[in-house]
Amino acid sequence: ASALGAMQGRKLHAAASAQAVARGRRGAVPGPVAAADWPPLLVVHGGADPVVAVGNAHAAVALWASAAQASARPPKVVQRGARYPMVVTEFKAGARTTAQIVQIERLGHAWSGGDARQPFSDARGPDASRLAWAFIARQMRH
Repeated sequence: ASALGAMQGRKLHAAASAQAVARGRRGAVPGPVAAADWPPLLVVHGGADPVVAVGNAHAAVALWASAAQASARPPKVVQRGARYPMVVTEFKAGARTTAQIVQIERLGHAWSGGDARQPFSDARGPDASRLAWAFIARQMRH
């Protein structure tokens, strides 16, 4: 029951999130890595997901970006052919991308761009594997 509550966005604890951000800014996160050294985060989420609230994706990215003291760039709507449109928001600290959220409109609780014959896969969405690979490739260039 608590997992379902968390997926629906009913278990977010503002105090715990604020403490995590504060620890990240002081460099006192668990382990030897300070927030500024965390790897870039990519979150891909279906805008019509009835199982996991889209607010969870936004909260995760906001927390990560805040810990790295990054700010959001204006969101961009991207439409590729007949695939579902997506809203892409990038968070940067200087020139460095620290986080990015890709919200795919009309995508439910499924892998975007996957094989339509497979469960929890929606071929009508943009290819999430390609999105992830492109994101990683951009980070490797910097």
